[in-house]
Amino acid sequence: MWWEITRSTVDTSGELFEATNWVEPRMPGPPVHVHPTAEESYEVIEGALEVFMGGKWSPLRAGEKATVAAGVPHSVRNATDRPARSSTSINRRRNSSRSSGTCTD
Repeated sequence: MWWEITRSTVDTSGELFEATNWVEPRMPGPPVHVHPTAEESYEVIEGALEVFMGGKWSPLRAGEKATVAAGVPHSVRNATDRPARSSTSINRRRNSSRSSGTCTD
């Protein structure tokens, strides 16, 4: 996986991090982790990814978005044989008290 940072925490006084990500085929992604005070969102631009939240992996295709609430264990991976491109946003301003995340199309 490689990233192009589009907005940094320096640019946003620590509130927001945004990046475009290129994810190689069959890349397992980062270990399951938690952002205690920040919400993380993934939007697939090309290809497909899987997002782990709520104890299970859920598919995301191009045009779909998943948002993981603060404090929820999560990860992302490319389980396909094709590369994927996505946008990732980690946002402290949207700190949520929800107990899970959402996947939408």
